[in-house]
Amino acid sequence: MTATITGPDRYLARAALAEHGFRWTSDATMALARIDHDEPHYADQAARALRDGGTTVEIDPALQEEIATKWTYGNYPMTWLTQDEVREVSAEAQRIHDDIAVGRLTIHLFLGQFRFVHRVVSQRDGHAAACTRPEGPPTQPAPGPKSHRGCLLKQARRCRWVPISSST
Repeated sequence: MTATITGPDRYLARAALAEHGFRWTSDATMALARIDHDEPHYADQAARALRDGGTTVEIDPALQEEIATKWTYGNYPMTWLTQDEVREVSAEAQRIHDDIAVGRLTIHLFLGQFRFVHRVVSQRDGHAAACTRPEGPPTQPAPGPKSHRGCLLKQARRCRWVPISSST
């Protein structure tokens, strides 16, 4: 999804769009791409913020139709959550994705003793956390390319994340 910016207040419009997840692609264009594919909702939020600030906003009719459509999260694993709660979870996942994409967050994986996969997460500001070894034996992956991913996910669910002191 793209936003084309015209007029004298481009810098203010870019700041408002960036606040809602749009990324700069050129002097007059910004793009929005989300891992949850909920771009219409966030484009609507950005348009409302721009209008509240006095900016004229034109929305393509096809996008306006998508905004007006009640969106459901098919096959969402946490079926007990409301749509707003799903958006909160998705927004946090998007923040993590964005932090990884711009290099603010790095996830290090290494294979330790007894084939346990250990994870350390580090941030550019020096904070870090480690996944202590999950309790119980490691999950043994069955043959096949997708089975190892499932094994890692099962182990990650059993992790206890502990902060790592910068002095250690």
